[in-house]
Amino acid sequence: IIVDGDLTLDGVVNITNAGGLIAGHDYELFRWTGSLTDNGLTIGTVPTGFSTGDFAFSFANGRAYVAAAPGSGPPPPPITTQPAAASANVGGTAQFTTAASGPGLTYQWQRKAAGSSTWSILADGGAYAGATSATLVVTTSSAMNGDEFRVIVSAPDGGSATSSTATLTVGGLPSITTQPSATTAVIGSDVTFTVVATGDGLLSYQWKRNGANITGATSATLVLNSVQGGNAGTYTCVVTNVAGSATSDPATLTLDTTPRIINVSCLASAGAGDSTLVMGFYISGTGTKTLLIRGIGPELAGYSIPDHVPDPSIAVYDSDGVEFASNNDWNSALAADFLRVGAFALGNGSKDAAFKVTLGPGLYTVHLVNSAPIARGLIEVYDFSRDTGTRLTNVSCRLAMNPGQNVILGTAVIANSRSVLARAVGPGIAPYLNPPNPSAVVQDPHLRAYSGATPIGVNEDWELPTRAYFGATGAFDLPDGSKDAALRVVVPPGEFTIHATGNGGGGIALIEIYESP
Repeated sequence: IIVDGDLTLDGVVNITNAGGLIAGHDYELFRWTGSLTDNGLTIGTVPTGFSTGDFAFSFANGRAYVAAAPGSGPPPPPITTQPAAASANVGGTAQFTTAASGPGLTYQWQRKAAGSSTWSILADGGAYAGATSATLVVTTSSAMNGDEFRVIVSAPDGGSATSSTATLTVGGLPSITTQPSATTAVIGSDVTFTVVATGDGLLSYQWKRNGANITGATSATLVLNSVQGGNAGTYTCVVTNVAGSATSDPATLTLDTTPRIINVSCLASAGAGDSTLVMGFYISGTGTKTLLIRGIGPELAGYSIPDHVPDPSIAVYDSDGVEFASNNDWNSALAADFLRVGAFALGNGSKDAAFKVTLGPGLYTVHLVNSAPIARGLIEVYDFSRDTGTRLTNVSCRLAMNPGQNVILGTAVIANSRSVLARAVGPGIAPYLNPPNPSAVVQDPHLRAYSGATPIGVNEDWELPTRAYFGATGAFDLPDGSKDAALRVVVPPGEFTIHATGNGGGGIALIEIYESP
């Protein structure tokens, strides 16, 4: 009862046990704003188990209370199991349980909000189930984090006991702190998408492409190896905990469909000194490119090439003759890199050579040296990084060609069809020898071009209309009427090789493939 003004107390206060009277607790009766006159307020009827002497009035700060003395009234029912702290994520459920002994017990759960000093009585329904039973089930919200819960257990004779308090900890939905980034990639390259997320409990991940789950893509990082046209699309990651899920921003994978050379190779005779097998290649663009370079000898025996180099060594040089990397016997740690770029495997402990190297734009040469008698060797250069900023644009092979020997220079082209200029040059390089020596070169090289196993071009003596492509590709000019071979062909994606043979005796030759307008 609230009185606005003076308060005069007189009469009898009758007490019932409707809400579970607790000994030692104060119960507020009146509030007033003025003065107080007490003309003899007395206790009338009291609940079973209490006496009138168990109750006393008190007055403080404009409020009047009545309290049951501690230890008075019926004994409280013993609580044998106290409710324990619980945790759940937003939208989940938390459970608090108590147990007490005695017949006919009733239960009433109460809640005190975090930061509050007031307990409120809970009613069944909404976020609370079992508010008047031994187990309370709470459907959580973020606002409940830190709330406290307790239960009052009452016996039929009026005795009651209050449990200890139990705290509820509420976790939240996952939060994605680092979103996956859109990227443009070259066909055949590896692409990685990553999310970083925080959240309570165990986080799980599911990547999607264009809204559909990607089988097995259930970690924070998604790696797409050797991407192809079917990998283009929009990627998202759904991060889930027991509270629910959060979906990342979409990241688009766009494929660069510019046709490009991804590996080059040269199969020819190799020796030492002037007989060293030399393959040149050019890197255009900006930035750097990581290459896998191999010198194959012993492994050629498995491909029906008996006269192979027994122990090749390789090194790569720039146009100034600076060595960047070299190797004699390959390291088995490179086996996974062979698989990644599509290179055939090498036998464990073989004497073949291989290394990885990162180079900037420019002209480079790979030297394969054979200290044994001249035999067949294979130089391979693979575009390991497959990035878009740099690319392989031409390859050439300088060698000593035996009469009738077949020399193979190959590339692999990806994405779309690519125009290439292929040449087998003998007489045309005579002026560039030191000293110039027309008799030292292959006198009449012939050229055959293949897409895979399909012949797509042949030439014995180059024709004047082909000259227009020499300057456009950066190839040096050939003398009018020379017996060199050259042709321009359009090759589809896949393996492209040129086979060169020399008529009229052996000698030095240069075999070339250029990207062509």
